[in-house]
Amino acid sequence: MIALLEHLACTDDCPGEVIVVDGAPESNRLAKWINTYDLPFKSVYIRSPAGLTRQRNIGVDTSTGEFVFFLDDDCFPEPGYFEAMREAFLPGVGAVAGTLINELNKPVSLRWRARFFLRLVPRGEPGRYYRRPLPCRAG
Repeated sequence: MIALLEHLACTDDCPGEVIVVDGAPESNRLAKWINTYDLPFKSVYIRSPAGLTRQRNIGVDTSTGEFVFFLDDDCFPEPGYFEAMREAFLPGVGAVAGTLINELNKPVSLRWRARFFLRLVPRGEPGRYYRRPLPCRAG
């Protein structure tokens, strides 16, 4: 997480605030680091029980910005990422997703292929805007 914060601090288009919702057990190192360094954005550190959905909800509830970007601690956005994501919001668009470019050549797992074959995942193309929800059956 510290590497991501350092990366964001060096980007030309860094976000106005970063909320770190930490679900790691008993780790004060990150909280101390955030409070020690003068970052070019508002930073908020929150301890939380583990759970991705819970942590994202806490982040959304805490955020004061117009946009919310979810980043994993091993995600390092390319230059212009935040600007491109903000520009993608057209009337009626409520969410935009990025593409993981470092995993494009990774073999597709059997589990993922089965979910795709059973139409349990949307068949969307990266970089394309769909006005209507994609057909996605659950079960």
